[in-house]
Amino acid sequence: MRKPNYDKYPATVIDGNILQGWGEIRDVLASKLSEKAVLAVDCYTGVYEKELIDELSLLQPAEIILVNELYKDEKVIAEMTERFMTDDVLFGYVTNLCLADYFDSEKLAAAQKKVSESNKPVIVLGTGAHMVAPEATLVYVDMARWEIQQRFRRHEVKALGIDNRNEAVSLQYKRGYFNDWRVCDRYKDSLFYKVDFWLDTHIAGQPKMIDRETFFKGIEKTST
Repeated sequence: MRKPNYDKYPATVIDGNILQGWGEIRDVLASKLSEKAVLAVDCYTGVYEKELIDELSLLQPAEIILVNELYKDEKVIAEMTERFMTDDVLFGYVTNLCLADYFDSEKLAAAQKKVSESNKPVIVLGTGAHMVAPEATLVYVDMARWEIQQRFRRHEVKALGIDNRNEAVSLQYKRGYFNDWRVCDRYKDSLFYKVDFWLDTHIAGQPKMIDRETFFKGIEKTST
């Protein structure tokens, strides 16, 4: 029998900078926070936001603004996305919503004003942080869909703007596939050249972070 040669863990080797562990990551982000006074930590859906809050609160900002508190009411979001989810167990429609549709315009404007006028260290955290603080140092916390699905199975993570952790895994996946992932993908594409640091939190408690230069080195070499 031929020995299998499938590489389950492919890698591209590049020269670059990587930070491992919350201690190293906080040291760099503390420096950036002192420079600009505002840190925007944007997230793909499925990220453990509590871990981010617990670890980044050690930077001792004057305030942490949680983006999900600026969204429309959960009931409104459920009604807004209902036409894409449908009543069918499997069938749905791909959403045409964008992340801006999720925000309560008055709450967003108030948060933007607060951030722009603040002279104390502020962290904005959650999906859409860049919309609240477009001039801030931008950290993007990405998340692979396979890992999101594992978290669905453990009923650990909420949907975008909706707490559906108690729903069947199939319905959580359906919302991700037809709505949340589409919204987050379009939004992430708009940030591609704006992100200062990419943060990997797939393994809880073992974060890794790279800077923009290292990220694009990896993209360029992998693509060739």
